[in-house]
Amino acid sequence: MTSLVAGKIEAYYELSPAIYCFLELLSIRQYVDPKEWAGLDLAMRLSSSFGSDAKRLQLDFTGVRDLKIGSLDGLMRYAIDIRSIAERQLEGLSYRVVEEEWGLVSFACADFAVKISG
Repeated sequence: MTSLVAGKIEAYYELSPAIYCFLELLSIRQYVDPKEWAGLDLAMRLSSSFGSDAKRLQLDFTGVRDLKIGSLDGLMRYAIDIRSIAERQLEGLSYRVVEEEWGLVSFACADFAVKISG
């Protein structure tokens, strides 16, 4: 399990996520049926520049817990950091996601998916 987690994180950083720094979308969803609840779903889309032809990085997180969202005022350059917490064996949580410079987001999650478009 830990090697799978490390592999996903390595694949994320191979996409050079630092160039996708402008937040276009932040979306949060949760299932209201207690039988289906497994944390929140959170989506982020980050753009590489201001133009309509810019490339975009889509991040989709599942099983989000301990979510903290900071101020969204202004057009800031964000750097999303994803770290493994699988070794802590916390009830289905494998990743810690943070944006430390501006305090945009901080949370733990079970899994994530990433893709580039544009």
